[in-house]
Amino acid sequence: MRRRKQNITGVLLLLHHLAATLAASQEFTFTYSGFRNSSNLTINGAATELRPDGILRLTNETSRLIGHAFYPSPRRSSKHRVAVDKTASPASAAAAGGAPRRFDYSDLHRATRGFRDLVGSGGFGKVYRGVLPGAAATDIAVKRVSHESRQGIREFVAEIGSIGRLRHRHLVHLHGWCRRHGDLLLVYDFMPNASLDKHLFSPDHVIAKRLTWRIRYNILRHVASALVYLHEEWDHVVLHRDVKASNVLLDADMAGKLGDFGLAKLYEHGVENPSTTRVVGTLGYLAPEVARTGKATTAADVFAFGALVLEVVAGRRPISSEAVVLLDWAWERYAAGGEVVDARLGGEFDAGEAAAAVKNGLWCSHPSPATRGPR
Repeated sequence: MRRRKQNITGVLLLLHHLAATLAASQEFTFTYSGFRNSSNLTINGAATELRPDGILRLTNETSRLIGHAFYPSPRRSSKHRVAVDKTASPASAAAAGGAPRRFDYSDLHRATRGFRDLVGSGGFGKVYRGVLPGAAATDIAVKRVSHESRQGIREFVAEIGSIGRLRHRHLVHLHGWCRRHGDLLLVYDFMPNASLDKHLFSPDHVIAKRLTWRIRYNILRHVASALVYLHEEWDHVVLHRDVKASNVLLDADMAGKLGDFGLAKLYEHGVENPSTTRVVGTLGYLAPEVARTGKATTAADVFAFGALVLEVVAGRRPISSEAVVLLDWAWERYAAGGEVVDARLGGEFDAGEAAAAVKNGLWCSHPSPATRGPR
């Protein structure tokens, strides 16, 4: 149990450092040019170890503090926590304020003009654009999910009251929900620039060219900060369980927002995540231990994030149509000293930032959960 906690701490620290290194042009991959020996880094008298290659190895006692020192973010505090009543229905939670509301189907039918404006579709269902009436008309996206499993719908509806309270600038906000027969309709903020994968793999060169290195780099920072919030900073641990490019939505400024919590699971901090027998996720992003055991953890989310990092840097899908696995390809290229960065960028990228992203992508997506933490 102790080893598990240490591993989770390491995973969270890795995300903190990834967000920090991607936020500062002078810092990358745990290598800080300003530090020459471990005496430069002490907290409460406990120093870290600085390896000869410049990589920091952080002690368990200082890891959390150092992570926050390099990437300032709000701490969980008991006086700011929101009590989550797992027995309450989403409707009663919404009435208390702060939780998503339950919409009438007729309201969403009007808001979407009869579900006319289809903006996306896939295995998850279909997404329609709409406008909520009011003094300040709100653009919304209505995701119509047709679950084969009624149990899956019940499980998610039970969590909506909690998930709807999540507030982070890089999470897509869930306004509310509606159930109609076998369908679940989810109401989110509308993201005018669609999903990240639409830009990464668009056949339209004009659209693809918009995704410059700077924008890609910032999107990785945004998703990293969102995962830190979900795993550590909110009242409960939130496992997303489906981190992938199509679930990263882009706003008007091309800022990345992690969305689609249809597979999310919540559990209390300090409590081991209960097992599940249902394997969920997407091939190419699915951690090997999840496929074996069916049990999702924060480390599994980190694996998916690592795959996403490599996908964004290389401009290649996790599993291509030629059955090439991106992770294997990236390891081989990296080991041989080859270039991993997307050739479509035409060499217009920051070499230090790219090296940091590749190393962290490979580290996050290591096949062993115990090896995904800093070394």
